[in-house]
Amino acid sequence: AILLKPGYLEGIERKLVEEHVINGYQILHTIPMYSPLAEIIRHHHEHYNGNGYPQGLKGEEIPILARIMTIADAFDAMTSNRIYKAAKTNEEAMAEIRSLAGKQFDPTIVDVACQALEEIASTTVHSQDLPRVIDVERLAYYFKDSLTEAYSVNYLQYLANHSQEWKNYHYGCVVQIHNMGVLNRKEGWNRGDKLLCTVADFLRKEFDTRYIFRILSTNFVILCDKKSSQCSSEFINKEAFIVNNDLEVSVTYYDFDVLGMDVNTLLISIT
Repeated sequence: AILLKPGYLEGIERKLVEEHVINGYQILHTIPMYSPLAEIIRHHHEHYNGNGYPQGLKGEEIPILARIMTIADAFDAMTSNRIYKAAKTNEEAMAEIRSLAGKQFDPTIVDVACQALEEIASTTVHSQDLPRVIDVERLAYYFKDSLTEAYSVNYLQYLANHSQEWKNYHYGCVVQIHNMGVLNRKEGWNRGDKLLCTVADFLRKEFDTRYIFRILSTNFVILCDKKSSQCSSEFINKEAFIVNNDLEVSVTYYDFDVLGMDVNTLLISIT
């Protein structure tokens, strides 16, 4: 959950992640063929100015191979897509590394490392994007609504801000369910929850898309490449699960090609 969190780490989360250098050291130094690597792992998050971890070593107190790995590790992180940020170009990453010479990085090694990195014409970007079904399911902890199994608003915002796949969709279909509060008060929350699941299942059946999001309890957003005649206010309001529960549904299509792909504008329209 911590490693795949769609945002920056805070408090105890960061402390737990920082333990990886000690855990890695303790594992490797007991294995003869890997023991020479153990010190590198233990100190690859030390900073040249002494502000790193786990021991706060400074300058040449840090083993030289750890000082080298620190730069390699930072370059790899900067040029990889992550859940919380897009990848930098090689040039942007090297500029940031140079700006941190004498602070996070050994300035002598920075000069040599950047010379080596400049010889790389292009890098294969390692990505935490979500092109595979298995990757999507691994992120269910943060991105799935536990009740309806639709995706959450967090995933909608992630797709809009970080995924190239967002550009494949031309419409955002907003389905809003009205009078749910009356139903909940009259028949109880369990009845309302079951009805929301029924609506989500209906939308999955009617739309040929993997992207259905539950927003603010009784609203759904569907990403689609075209409008569906089967999903209009008139069509859904004839469904038995709507009629028999005195509900009403409104359907609005937002044309991204006309209105732009700003997800915040879409969300504000819902609220």
